[in-house]
Amino acid sequence: MRACRLLLTTWLSLIVLSCGGGSSGSGAVNENEFRAQYCEIMSRCCAPEGYAPPGERCQNVIDYLTSDTGATDAMRSACLTAIENKKDLAEFCYLPMDGDIPVCHDVLTSPTLLAQSEAQKEQVEAAAKKSACTSNPECCPAGVLCDSSATYCKRGTGCQPLIALGEPCESVGCVAEGYCDSASLTCMARKAASLACSNSQECIADAYCNAGQVCAQRISYGSLCDKSDACQAPGYCDSQSICTAGDHRLFCGDKLAGGT
Repeated sequence: MRACRLLLTTWLSLIVLSCGGGSSGSGAVNENEFRAQYCEIMSRCCAPEGYAPPGERCQNVIDYLTSDTGATDAMRSACLTAIENKKDLAEFCYLPMDGDIPVCHDVLTSPTLLAQSEAQKEQVEAAAKKSACTSNPECCPAGVLCDSSATYCKRGTGCQPLIALGEPCESVGCVAEGYCDSASLTCMARKAASLACSNSQECIADAYCNAGQVCAQRISYGSLCDKSDACQAPGYCDSQSICTAGDHRLFCGDKLAGGT
């Protein structure tokens, strides 16, 4: 899912480059009203980042996102109401672009855009598979890579069952709840928060190995971070060292003089 979100952001970036630079009421909201009110809400994410308020650029992005969603006026109204209820959260500007709100996902996710993103993802995966099959043909029987849910690729041998906890390993191949300990070369259980670690692979799924080499809870949206795997999924650590799941600056106007 995270790959799809990142690909959607890429497409948004392209449309922004090509297009240039009130609170919601009750009842039905048509396309024009939704665009204007959504962009007004997004304006709170621009000035703090040194950008001009949303304008034509925001309207172009919304037009692109909603071009063929089939959303009704009632759905648009429900989305605006839900976003209004979240807009004062400290992490609001770092949430996914649909605000992690199901009805907004339906309003703001163009099926055509999603299909393009899925197609691009499949191309990336196909290229990775081709490369893996070329370099490790024994792990690609009949042109199909090892089933990662039950097996792993062992060089020179081929697809092998995942290794149980407590069993010997080389560097990879342990079951999902384990990791290969480099000292003992044994599959060990992943560590919970507060336990010592040397990398994030040693920590449980919702934790990462922080700068103090201790497994810690992944960081929430809008909080400071120091590495990409520190953020809660599907977020990432952006260029300003803040965990984000969607770049709301895409809705803003141009960078202001003196903006950081």
